[in-house]
Amino acid sequence: MSVKESTDVYAGAAEAGAQGFEALMRRAQRAYVERDIETYMGAWLPEYKSFSLSGDFSEDLADLRVKLEREFEKYSEVKMDFSIKKLEVAGDTGIAVLNYESELAGKGLRVKDRRENMIIGRFDGEKWRLLSKIIIWHETKSEKY
Repeated sequence: MSVKESTDVYAGAAEAGAQGFEALMRRAQRAYVERDIETYMGAWLPEYKSFSLSGDFSEDLADLRVKLEREFEKYSEVKMDFSIKKLEVAGDTGIAVLNYESELAGKGLRVKDRRENMIIGRFDGEKWRLLSKIIIWHETKSEKY
């Protein structure tokens, strides 16, 4: 399956600097909430890696796709928002520290997640793509409804 690389979807991500980096993260967030796996996956570079500082989690791009497919199959409601705690761009590399809040609900289960992640992005001269996600801390609560 190919990853969507639409200039409409990632308009603004072609802008160098902090505004382009932020635009890409916001568009990826929107794709996640809209359950658009192909667009969301298109935000990440093929060499994507994610891990937690606690050492209890790691994933690559294939793992991310499987996780999204499972989440979207299991949960009928998907919400996620983030605030930017810090965003820096130096040359072709961007680093952002984000505070996330997400909620997934479906099949009688609601999962609320809060976390702080560091996102690393790279500008290739044409557009921003996301390279890595480092989970600084997270708190997840589940409840039946």
